[in-house]
Amino acid sequence: MLSSSARTVSKNHTITQSSFDNPCRKVEFTSTSGQIGFDSGFVPVTADASAFPTWNVTVNDTAPVWAYCRQGNHCGAGMVFAINAVESGNKSFTAYQALAKQLNGTGSGTPASSSAAPSASATSSPSVNGASHLVVAGSWVGVVTSLAMMFL
Repeated sequence: MLSSSARTVSKNHTITQSSFDNPCRKVEFTSTSGQIGFDSGFVPVTADASAFPTWNVTVNDTAPVWAYCRQGNHCGAGMVFAINAVESGNKSFTAYQALAKQLNGTGSGTPASSSAAPSASATSSPSVNGASHLVVAGSWVGVVTSLAMMFL
């Protein structure tokens, strides 16, 4: 089991689970297994704030978990992150971020049909074995030991 903590700093951001193939759409709109995923909702923080809200998610799986910021064009600008992403290959974090930029944050938000096999979930039950990796970019800053994310 792995706990990830996110802290929003200034402006208004979300931490919303997506899938690799649809980086800027909520996983609930693209899942064929009924997966809902996580979504922090918009978290506004003023520039002069001295206390910052924190949002936590527990990951019980070593499969990659993909997420993005739903605010305006943030995802299309590359504000995405991943937990347990591979470092190279066609499903790497770099490929995920490139796809988000290529699609420019677009998506219809239409639910998918339910005919395919289930996909991994951030709340599934297999135990974690081995190292977990948080990959961050854009305005995301990660600390691997505590897996804290900060939004700028």
